[in-house]
Amino acid sequence: MEQPPPPSPPPFKLNMTPCEAVQHLVSSNAVVIFSMTDCCMSTVAKRLLISLGVGLTVVELDRQADGPAIRAFLYQHAAGNEQLLPAIFIGGKVVYRPSWLITSMELLFLSLRKL
Repeated sequence: MEQPPPPSPPPFKLNMTPCEAVQHLVSSNAVVIFSMTDCCMSTVAKRLLISLGVGLTVVELDRQADGPAIRAFLYQHAAGNEQLLPAIFIGGKVVYRPSWLITSMELLFLSLRKL
């Protein structure tokens, strides 16, 4: 039976900017996924990572007090006009955006093998 995704980290300190929050999370955790609970692409990505046995940190932006600000920060740094979420960071680097779902599954797997 499939395991549920790990819980989101506790809400961030109010004195932390969205940039600082993202930097802190991605530098403190091997794999971080920023998602929304009602996003089907996020659900697929989380299930894939969990099925691969990846220990990941899930940040559900719609359940975080600073979620809208963090989402805006991530959007500002997204390449082009891509759909933003889920955003997956491995080893501190963004490795996944939904616009390249099929090919990225292979890249994601290869990135995880390097950990």
